[in-house]
Amino acid sequence: MIENDFSFAVTTRRAIAVLRGLPFFAVAAADRKWLTTLRGFAVVRPAFPAAKSILPVALAFVCFGFLAGCHSNFVQATLVNRSGAPLRLVQVDYPSASFGTTNLNNAAEYHYRFKIQGSGTVKLNFVDSTGKPHKAVGPELDEGQEGALLITIDESENVLWTTSFAVNK
Repeated sequence: MIENDFSFAVTTRRAIAVLRGLPFFAVAAADRKWLTTLRGFAVVRPAFPAAKSILPVALAFVCFGFLAGCHSNFVQATLVNRSGAPLRLVQVDYPSASFGTTNLNNAAEYHYRFKIQGSGTVKLNFVDSTGKPHKAVGPELDEGQEGALLITIDESENVLWTTSFAVNK
């Protein structure tokens, strides 16, 4: 083993082992009785035997925090083309942003998930197969709402807005 590949330094309360540039940290007792060498690698035993039982408990709390922690309110939007012809330049404007697609074939769906930041109305712009532009104004959205928004374009190119939002707390 090359000495540059492996080196270690012991301070009064902490042992730092470095193997090929990667640091390994461990706690050692002040008298170094916990630090041993096994086949050229530094093995540091915990100075506190209770650390073995604390680690699984700490990991369980971290995992529980991820499961029960933060929740962001999102709206799942679905654009549905039932017009009988493909649509072009379909764009949905909602408070603070927009989304869309360049082509939406007949009987096709386009899904998009977004977060409402601010308040305002939803607007839809699209161009039909003859090149005629269309505009439609939808429901009012408020910041913090979450749920589903279904936008359906029918045969006569009317726009049907169906919302399903959870009650704001």
